[in-house]
Amino acid sequence: MNEMSVDVFLHGSGRPQVAKTRLNETLRELLVRCEALPGEGQFVFVGEVDEAIRLPDADADTHEPVDLELTIEQLELHKHKHVHTQSVHRVEVTVFFNGHHKRRFSPATTIATVTTWAKKRFNIDPRAGADFVLALRPTGQHPRPNEFLGELLEPGCHALEFDLIKEVTPQG
Repeated sequence: MNEMSVDVFLHGSGRPQVAKTRLNETLRELLVRCEALPGEGQFVFVGEVDEAIRLPDADADTHEPVDLELTIEQLELHKHKHVHTQSVHRVEVTVFFNGHHKRRFSPATTIATVTTWAKKRFNIDPRAGADFVLALRPTGQHPRPNEFLGELLEPGCHALEFDLIKEVTPQG
């Protein structure tokens, strides 16, 4: 089974790249081979995080960086599929909607998860809030639901602000 080949997505700066790996290869070996080894002060996370949905009242995610010496099999990358190399341990997110709520998220958290968390924190009925989306401050840009927080950060930044707004669907 250790020779089984799996595809994983490497998220760093820019667009993610797809890499083939074997279950017995270490994460360090994969990152070196793909020229994606993190620099000093960078963190590597595995998987996607939805902790905020299960624990919406917590101040921060507990998702921790991984040990690069573990194998792809030990890290269960054949299930998780995503590797995130980031310069921040947590992303400070503030969402505004009739007030504001803050939480420190793993950079491996999707916009869909943050949106669901925000709706829970603002006590928005799931049916009534079905067409609510996040708009990045100050640009008003609507990130895709499958986009990761770490991909939205500008170099040197560790915080993002969003407005929770009703999505406008053009008519006609």
